[in-house]
Amino acid sequence: LSPEYRVSAAQQLRLLNTTEVSRRVVKRICRPGGPLDNPEQVSDSAYAEMLAALVEVDARCVVDLLGRTLSGIDDLKEIRGEARRNLVWTLEKAAFPEDTFDSAACLLLRLAVAENEEYANNPTGVLGALFPLILGSTAADSGRRLKFLQKVADSNDPQQRMVVVDALTEGIKTEHFQRMAGPEAHGLRPSLDFWQPTTRAEATDYLARLRLRPTSLHPRNQCGLRTLLRSAAATA
Repeated sequence: LSPEYRVSAAQQLRLLNTTEVSRRVVKRICRPGGPLDNPEQVSDSAYAEMLAALVEVDARCVVDLLGRTLSGIDDLKEIRGEARRNLVWTLEKAAFPEDTFDSAACLLLRLAVAENEEYANNPTGVLGALFPLILGSTAADSGRRLKFLQKVADSNDPQQRMVVVDALTEGIKTEHFQRMAGPEAHGLRPSLDFWQPTTRAEATDYLARLRLRPTSLHPRNQCGLRTLLRSAAATA
């Protein structure tokens, strides 16, 4: 099929995502060794646009597929233009369900380390938008978010630790909250709800636990970030 027909077929599957047959089709075409399991296709805009539709049917299958294909690319900066835009959008959708949050966030982190965009919703921006106290773009709860941040902060990769500084900075903001609607909608299924604290104590606990996260970051980032964290906790 031509790229246009393949994209159209994927978009139709998205609208059938409440049916078992659509999930079986996505599992089949996203399988290891399947027709989409090819790193050479990742830079193709039609391929990425297909994934942006298929992720609304089965986020786990698509995230696992991207985990395999992106690992086969030496320089992720080479993914540009509409292909990169659609991949980021795919991962933004995949990070919203709690059960695929970790995998999608890890892939966003890898793209953020290889950042080549100036958009506000580039991989760095989309990753940071997962962690605000209010209106974070994910259903993942505070514990899952904090575990991810701690894993990155404890990594040996200084570039990853630099990216997580931005995410922590977003997480401790307490004065202004906003998010773009869209990634919570998955086909015809009911839209997902983003996590938010239900009590003042829960909010304070989230911010207080964020204060512990800079300990493994690059030394030059720790002082200013700790000041921000103390200020946010005091405000909460």
